[in-house]
Amino acid sequence: MKVYLISQRMKFFVFLSSIALCGCMSLPMVNSVKEQPVGKYEYSYYNNQHQILYKVTNDDSNLHVILNTSSAASILKILKTGLTIYFDVTGKKKQDVFIHYPYQMTTDLQKETYTKEIKAEPTARSLNYYVTQIPAELIYSAYAKNEAIHLHATNSGITDSITVIKDNEIIYELCIPLNRITMNGKYPLTNLSIGIVSGQFDLPNKNELPSTRTGVSSGNNAGGMVTNAPTGGGMVNQAANDVPNSAATDYNPDLANMAIPIEFWFKVSLFKN
Repeated sequence: MKVYLISQRMKFFVFLSSIALCGCMSLPMVNSVKEQPVGKYEYSYYNNQHQILYKVTNDDSNLHVILNTSSAASILKILKTGLTIYFDVTGKKKQDVFIHYPYQMTTDLQKETYTKEIKAEPTARSLNYYVTQIPAELIYSAYAKNEAIHLHATNSGITDSITVIKDNEIIYELCIPLNRITMNGKYPLTNLSIGIVSGQFDLPNKNELPSTRTGVSSGNNAGGMVTNAPTGGGMVNQAANDVPNSAATDYNPDLANMAIPIEFWFKVSLFKN
């Protein structure tokens, strides 16, 4: 009887250990590269579900997160529901440190998007308009202390921007000092993870939806890397794959993607000179 109990306990211990091990290995690794001149947009990683190219660069003082997308759905989520970049020095998905920019717009304006502008891919003119409407302020939060920072402030070290390029494409660029990611600027960044998370649209009622199909793209595969990219990056968080089952989404399947937030996490290996 004792042997049986020991055997069962050992099996249970092995089971728990395997779960913990899987949890630790769940985030893909992204290799940060040396800081490059502004405008050098060469991306190594790609999130297929949300159709976002991305890269991470750093030097001895600062870390850059750069996103690029021409997906109508992802652009609208970023511009109109807000975007938050999380930094976790433990390599998990803790949300103790983050940058929030741009802010989330009101629900009324979200509904206006459905009824007036989501019928076609965004144009450079409309994107430029929405970018100019974004408040020139970001929220920096570190260990329960929040700070509002004007984008043109020169004393914070944090910069953030959204730039419209081509006809329907945006580039998001965040620069944050490494010492503002860690507590008291002293925690080593050997196990850093980053999360890219947007808000989501509240789907309108069936009678509020346009009758035509939209231009929203809705990739839902597991992410991957750009051709010739370093091995390891580009996986996505599968928790966001569930599509809500409602009259609104049944009426227009493309809009179902708008109710799914952008969310993917990855670990970062910092570049060292």
